[in-house]
Amino acid sequence: MTAEDAVVPWGQELFIPSEREQRRLHLLAEVFDPHSIALLDRIGLSSGWHCLEVGAGTGSLLPTMAARVGAAGRVVATDLDTRFMDHHHGGVVEVVRHDVQGEEPPAGRFDLIHARLVLEHLPDRQRVVERLLASLSPDGVLCVEATSWVPAAAVVGDYGRALASLMAAGHRLLGSDLSWARTFPLPLQRVGLTKVEAEGRTVVVRGGTPHAELMYLTFAQPASAGLLPDVAMAQIGALLLDPTFVDHSATMTAAWGWA
Repeated sequence: MTAEDAVVPWGQELFIPSEREQRRLHLLAEVFDPHSIALLDRIGLSSGWHCLEVGAGTGSLLPTMAARVGAAGRVVATDLDTRFMDHHHGGVVEVVRHDVQGEEPPAGRFDLIHARLVLEHLPDRQRVVERLLASLSPDGVLCVEATSWVPAAAVVGDYGRALASLMAAGHRLLGSDLSWARTFPLPLQRVGLTKVEAEGRTVVVRGGTPHAELMYLTFAQPASAGLLPDVAMAQIGALLLDPTFVDHSATMTAAWGWA
């Protein structure tokens, strides 16, 4: 596969930052939504539930959530930047700009609170879990999905080393902890939730796929801030275009428990 065959000509800055981020969020939804929806169905999301979706991104999960809860339910979607999901506002869906780390959750009690790929990037993540717990209704469920990375599990050594550099850059830049998910289900047990469960799913990345493009755009964030050398980005781009490239180093872990 050549660069011309890729969804995006990687290595070329074709997008202004907001468009690049919208593309990244779209790809993230494409890769991870099916598993998240299956998980919410497994939890029992159904008619009449009141739900809080934390860090909703483009709002890709909102139509499914709204369909599950029906006219008797409620879905509140929050994010620091709501511009990519404002079109979902209406009916049972309410879109709210909200800082989950510094502000109290939206008013009300929720039967389901769901956060995906959010809390591992917050320095005070355990306190956020405690704050969210206070917004659960009796017998409500808190579900957290977070990714963790094991650079040593990457098939290609150079890529693994670049991934380790990215993780270190993310720690410095955002206060992220990309190993936090490997402590699941303990963060939910600590706040007193019951019937706590956790499961991990290895997300296999194949070169030249939409998931590989997602990885490239994720790497591009610290690279654009000067936190990855240009040569590392060139190597990463070449690997992620290669249809023989496989990476097993990412794991999406979910934990959920009941009030």
